[in-house]
Amino acid sequence: MKGHRPHRRRHANPAAWAIAIDASRPFPEEEATRIVNRVRVAYQCLRDGVASDEHFDRLGAAVNVAIVRCEQIGNSEPLQRLLVAAAKALMEGRALHARHGRYGLTGPGTLALNAGMDAYEEILRQSSARQMQAAVEEVVRRVNQQAAQA
Repeated sequence: MKGHRPHRRRHANPAAWAIAIDASRPFPEEEATRIVNRVRVAYQCLRDGVASDEHFDRLGAAVNVAIVRCEQIGNSEPLQRLLVAAAKALMEGRALHARHGRYGLTGPGTLALNAGMDAYEEILRQSSARQMQAAVEEVVRRVNQQAAQA
């Protein structure tokens, strides 16, 4: 048979159960704090009017991942609306960048993003690494799908 490869026997990982359980636990406190602090610094830079593209992208990623995570959790429409408002505030910040050369926020945008940052932190701290990774992968899938349609 042309192209036939012999079957390679794979051995079971005896620690697979421990790896699965570990990935299902909430983030370790110090890891969650490290991630949240990076997002909060980016937010502070945006509020101060000194945000770089990297800061802005970090905020956008955090809000988008939190929105997808809300969808995965289900029954979280109020939280999802709050995060969508934060995403709209970021879109306004991008428009300000296009007009004035730097990212910024309006007053209502600052309030919306404040609430969005708190929501992101709570979602991150209550989710497992596996759940957050699945949300990140879904965001990437959606971005790639939009890019392909454009």
